[in-house]
Amino acid sequence: MKSIRFVLAVFLAAPLRAQNGPLDAFKGNIAAIHTRNRAAYLSHYLHTPALARVGPDGLRQGYDSFAAGAGAS
Repeated sequence: MKSIRFVLAVFLAAPLRAQNGPLDAFKGNIAAIHTRNRAAYLSHYLHTPALARVGPDGLRQGYDSFAAGAGAS
């Protein structure tokens, strides 16, 4: 099983005006995880090379590598 990566910096891809606020964005992200909806999960993150996350392998940056590993077990 691939190691679980923790998100260091989370940026909302959808503007908050399209949501009722940060709590709804959080709930939507958790719902996407529970339903294993990869597209919905990834929609909550800003598509930028500046996206940062940290895990057992240290700090990593970039949306593309994050999206490629999302959902991999």
